[in-house]
Amino acid sequence: MTSRSSGFTLIELLVVVAILGILSAVGVIAYSGYVKNAKIKSAENVMQKIGLANTENYSDYGVYWAQSTSLCSPTEATSEEIEENLLGGVTSKGKFITDDINFYMCVWGDGTTFEVVAKSNDGNCTLKLNADLGITRADCN
Repeated sequence: MTSRSSGFTLIELLVVVAILGILSAVGVIAYSGYVKNAKIKSAENVMQKIGLANTENYSDYGVYWAQSTSLCSPTEATSEEIEENLLGGVTSKGKFITDDINFYMCVWGDGTTFEVVAKSNDGNCTLKLNADLGITRADCN
């Protein structure tokens, strides 16, 4: 009489490993999509803060604050300038435009209107906020 082992066969083990591999691949893809969308949403929230700060500037001084009168190109320097002039500089709570959101921003306008432009650091996504605080996305898939 032969006794039967109660362990797993090699085939059963390989099937389980393959299933776990497929599930983890799907999870990684979904997670990276969530992270990208969260960064875009964070950038949009900061842009809203900039728009509200610029509206307050208009209320105080009668003109919107802008870095340029023509379409601007967002860089780290323009983001720092926005922090200083519109968002109150670096406070105890830190900065609003951080490296974590992966976007640089700039503001352009002519004093009677403005637009906030945000570009992802990899250049694949552009966000624009107009004076009515409406946001448009370009190439953000």
